[in-house]
Amino acid sequence: MKKILLINLIVCLIIFAILEFISYLLLKNNIKDFLNNFNKSSNEMNKPTLTLRYCPVKIYNQKKSVNLRNIKIGNSYKKPIIFFGCSYMNGATLEENQTLSYIISEKTGRSTVNRGIPAGSINNSIFDLRDDDFYKLLKSNNIKNPEYIVYMFINDHLKRISIPYLGYVTPSDKHVYEIVIRYKFRNGKLIENKPSKILLPFYTLYTTKAYYYLYANKFKKNSSEDNMINLFKAAKTITDEKFNKPKFVIIMYKDSRRLLMSDYMIKKLQDSGFIIFDAEKLAGHELVSDEWRSFDKEHPNEKAFQDVAKGLIKELKL
Repeated sequence: MKKILLINLIVCLIIFAILEFISYLLLKNNIKDFLNNFNKSSNEMNKPTLTLRYCPVKIYNQKKSVNLRNIKIGNSYKKPIIFFGCSYMNGATLEENQTLSYIISEKTGRSTVNRGIPAGSINNSIFDLRDDDFYKLLKSNNIKNPEYIVYMFINDHLKRISIPYLGYVTPSDKHVYEIVIRYKFRNGKLIENKPSKILLPFYTLYTTKAYYYLYANKFKKNSSEDNMINLFKAAKTITDEKFNKPKFVIIMYKDSRRLLMSDYMIKKLQDSGFIIFDAEKLAGHELVSDEWRSFDKEHPNEKAFQDVAKGLIKELKL
């Protein structure tokens, strides 16, 4: 009897393994077809193409990036400002002197550090804040304790920190794709939870199927918001320790989805000591029409940043 049960169990496991492998191949082919079709269209329109690794997320290694802006040196007697965010803060499509950080430096005389990076998120801020080379860079430019940390938030950041993310990449960006790291937030500290090397082959097999076709297509808004809140708290904890408690400012900017933070996120972050502004209220007008967008109809142009800068300088008394 035991022998029969054991044989049946082995047969079931073999059948299950075969079915799993076949489904993996089918799904992999579906992904490949999708990428090929997308990239064909992108190449015809001279736009960036997509690449895919197993369960990827965007975690740029800023030290290898070609997209960073220079540090703008201002008056040494005025406290500097460090800016974080994605391509919006970076000023993608703009000359350096048209970016928000540069404009604020010119208008206030403060030194500014622009660490916004295309396709980035709060993960990239944390990457910098935990990297010794970042502090060496600040020290070499005589950037001491900033008065403000300014982060520009767009709604797409929720997706970038929460689920497998397919983003626009160039050959120089391919190093940013890693197996998803699950973060745990305890007592203001961010703890990484990586899959073990033993489980990695099985992890990639599973995530290729399940994460791409289930979680990536069934975005859980509430859990992603909590993840984002915790990541912001983790970043603030580090800046409090490293820079003697600078004020942490978040500017909400509407992206292509025309959404801002939910009231839930805003309240939670404000209760944790964050200062939150709506970019349109800072500017005094809407910022989603072509008049305020760059040629790609997505990123803010210099006119938008000029008005946002005026509002931010007034609100923070810079």
